[in-house]
Amino acid sequence: PRTAATVLALAWLVGGLAVMRGAQVLSPVYSTHALVKQLAGIDTRGAPFYSVRHYEQSLPFYLKRLVTPVAYKGELEFGIDRRKHPERYIDTLAEFERRWRAEPRAYAILERDDYRMLSARGLPMQVIARDPLRVIVAKPAPAGRAGA
Repeated sequence: PRTAATVLALAWLVGGLAVMRGAQVLSPVYSTHALVKQLAGIDTRGAPFYSVRHYEQSLPFYLKRLVTPVAYKGELEFGIDRRKHPERYIDTLAEFERRWRAEPRAYAILERDDYRMLSARGLPMQVIARDPLRVIVAKPAPAGRAGA
């Protein structure tokens, strides 16, 4: 019984360590922490930051700023439908594209397929951070102006 208990305890320990290690490997999939760290030195304040067709719960926390959802309600539906701040939500990709083109500076997080689709439609975007699932883009500065 003592040997069996020792083996069982060691198995639980090794199993627990494997789960913790696995969680660290998968953290970029479930958190935007590593993605936002790639923005070190880029000041996104003073420009809109959009979350296109999905919403990352951790993004506003790590950015320390508001993010405007685009064409996605999900768990935010209750608040969005109350329309207390309609400027903090964009209903359609067409409206997002219009606003993006009109802004002198803007940032967005997109899943890779959405990035490819909008890029193919000619939306000016420069990738400034990426992870296995998402990209963060900046609106490129017009020719002759430095910085994004």
